[in-house]
Amino acid sequence: MSSIRCKKTMKQILLSILISFWAVQASFAQPVSSDMRVSNDYEEFYNKIAVENNVPDLCEKISPKAYAGSRTGQSAYQVWYKRSECFYMVAQESLDETLCDNVVTINWKVIGAFGSQYSQEGCLNNVAKWKKFNSDPDHKDFLMPVDNILPKDALIHIFSEMGYTQNTMPDRYKKEIYNTYDDLSYDPKKGIDELIENVKKLPDFN
Repeated sequence: MSSIRCKKTMKQILLSILISFWAVQASFAQPVSSDMRVSNDYEEFYNKIAVENNVPDLCEKISPKAYAGSRTGQSAYQVWYKRSECFYMVAQESLDETLCDNVVTINWKVIGAFGSQYSQEGCLNNVAKWKKFNSDPDHKDFLMPVDNILPKDALIHIFSEMGYTQNTMPDRYKKEIYNTYDDLSYDPKKGIDELIENVKKLPDFN
């Protein structure tokens, strides 16, 4: 009798292990669209400049098939379209809910998971919250920095492609990349308009 119970217990353990294994395998499933790809350095750069300077036009340069994120952690925070992230974040900065129309959520072929933290509904809700609690007319002057996931060499390469050197780079990015700047003359807005126009001339992946 005890041997039968032991066998049943072993079967239950093995079944639990298999279910766990299938769940882990499912979390690494490929996206629904086979032509999706990881966002490249340029697209990460466009997202950075767009969000930090409130320029939604630069989000247009990002491929609608480029994704970013991690396949670990909570299912709803695994992967998202980089282009959607860009519009989502700029919408929060500009308080422009119309930009949320450009936010597309990725659906994944996984058990009980839909894959993305970025959605139109979430975008609209957050813009509404910002509008409610932020009455500062100079909101646009307090733009958030984007966590830089690009290596320093990649940033320098892209700036160099636009013709910038360490000395001619806008103060804001000279400070970020080289951490060398003159406190007395530092101006975070200096050269930004010119930079945006130069970024628009970089390769378009849309």
